[in-house]
Amino acid sequence: MKKILILLISLFVLLGMIILNLDMNSPYYAIHSKYTSQDEVPGIIVDHLDDVMYDVKEEYFGDYFLQVDGKKSINYKLTDSEERVLSQESSGLSDYYYRKKEEGKGYRYNLDKNMAIIDSYLSINGGLFQSHKVTAEEQEKVREELNELIKPLIKRVTKPFINLQWLYDFIFRKY
Repeated sequence: MKKILILLISLFVLLGMIILNLDMNSPYYAIHSKYTSQDEVPGIIVDHLDDVMYDVKEEYFGDYFLQVDGKKSINYKLTDSEERVLSQESSGLSDYYYRKKEEGKGYRYNLDKNMAIIDSYLSINGGLFQSHKVTAEEQEKVREELNELIKPLIKRVTKPFINLQWLYDFIFRKY
């Protein structure tokens, strides 16, 4: 009876450690999953921003400002007149939005989970945002900018001590 009790306690402790590992390292597992396309990585970083930041609500590092209370967002200020913002969308029309200011123009792109542009808006010299058509080149440029935006954050995602990628892929596989 004593051996069975020790075995059950050991199994529960092991199960708890596995669940804790999967939870604490979920950004790493999600990014490196064989079921995740590279286009989804910026969205994964935003979704797991609080894990990447280690439970800090607001943080500055370099020209980046990360915020996780309420809406999760990544703000990057290139210069006083140029900035980039990737944020979760709360209206339900899209999953994320990407906003950038450069050379007196403001752009806002509503994005889906694969970072494909659903619709876009343009503002010139602080005027009202007006809808504008997106070209394939502009879509590719936005994807490149998003990958550049999250590059320092991906470096903050550490590899787990015990890698359970196979288990994560098995549990969260896409059909």
